[in-house]
Amino acid sequence: MQTKKFIIDTNLIEDELKHILYSISESKYTAYLVGGAVRDSLLELPFYEKDWVVVGATKEELIEKGYKQVGKDFPVFLHPETKEEYALARRE
Repeated sequence: MQTKKFIIDTNLIEDELKHILYSISESKYTAYLVGGAVRDSLLELPFYEKDWVVVGATKEELIEKGYKQVGKDFPVFLHPETKEEYALARRE
């Protein structure tokens, strides 16, 4: 399996978010690109995967939208089309 190489111009991150968020977005949900992808983008380095954190959604709502839960200790879900990881925001 060949991995995709991403380079996101920090000026385009907002457009990238709009595209990805369209599939889960309702007025009460917000998702943020997090982790190494953000770090590498800011350093103008390529990155190979994108991780997201979702605020304002429940486990049940993501499952209803077709996301597949893969995390047991911490709720992590795979996007039904892109297979990118979406995690619910922690409440600790």
